[in-house]
Amino acid sequence: MYTTVERHKHAVVTPVTLALYFPCVFAGSYVAWRNRGVNRDVTALTVSSIVTITITFILSILINAPINRAQQHEWDPQNPPKNWMQVRDRWNQSHVVRSIFAVVSLACNVLAWQQSEAERGKGLKARLGLQG
Repeated sequence: MYTTVERHKHAVVTPVTLALYFPCVFAGSYVAWRNRGVNRDVTALTVSSIVTITITFILSILINAPINRAQQHEWDPQNPPKNWMQVRDRWNQSHVVRSIFAVVSLACNVLAWQQSEAERGKGLKARLGLQG
């Protein structure tokens, strides 16, 4: 049962993950480039986001994806390998670490957005003569 569920789940999730990774990195790189020399906090947070999402991607490629491929192509649902529970536990541990890095990446993006909005608000107030 475990192998059957995992086989179908990863057939959908893996391509979606790959499709989302590169736009995240390109968007983050653009934001960091655009804020270079203007707002160091935004740049640092954005670069941190790119680094943490890249770690997430590397963990996926090195640990989770090979296990997913093995489950899809090599495991027989009626006769899984003898060590399937250890493999499952390794995948779960990697997934937890990967998820933590993904949450940190998202938090860095949110903080960078808040910082840039605060800076933008200060500029707008100055243009409207609302300093105070």
